[in-house]
Amino acid sequence: MGHKYSIPKVMNDALSRLKKYYPTTLTAWDDVTTREGYVTAQPIDAFEAVRLARLTETPSLLPSALFACCENMCSISVKDDCAPPEHQLLLYGLSVQDSRRLIKGRENLTLGVVERLLKLVAKHSSLPSDYRASHRACVEKVIAILNLRTLDGSFFKKTRHHAALQPLCEWFVNLTDTAATGRQGLQCESCLKYLRRTDEKSRGEAWSHLPETFDLHVNDWPSAPE
Repeated sequence: MGHKYSIPKVMNDALSRLKKYYPTTLTAWDDVTTREGYVTAQPIDAFEAVRLARLTETPSLLPSALFACCENMCSISVKDDCAPPEHQLLLYGLSVQDSRRLIKGRENLTLGVVERLLKLVAKHSSLPSDYRASHRACVEKVIAILNLRTLDGSFFKKTRHHAALQPLCEWFVNLTDTAATGRQGLQCESCLKYLRRTDEKSRGEAWSHLPETFDLHVNDWPSAPE
């Protein structure tokens, strides 16, 4: 409304709140409680945020807003006959270019999850030989759990776009979502610490590439952690 009626104060306040809800840093994104203190958002609102970002020429909103769109597309669909008409109009309201970004972005996010997971296993398996010798059972268990998740189908259920920024190392700890009755996840604290540290770094890298994921260029978007 502030943009429509040329009221700078209203528009600036709204954009300030949106920037806090759709931030440029992973730390801010993870702090859901604080974000929700600025904006009370419904799933459909992410699509409106993309449109507002275009309308107000605020590109810094786009990566996280488009990511939120990807997360919410499971609960809102243009093919859902039960969806209110205004929701369908909002979805169709994205430009052709942003619609393409959204579709391609979901594919890129899914590929990113698979890549993160396989790299996590590969790095754990390629630790220095003296470490692997004393943790051989751990290395074998991590590979066995990955194989188990592939065989029981949970690998394909979990490696979806919505997991792109989620911690993945817990896959190897909690097996309650698999058919592995009586099996235990990884218990070694040393290996868990390594996996969690490596996993957190890969989450940061995934966030740093979020603009590229949606074929965007955003100035001052944070780079990957060292």
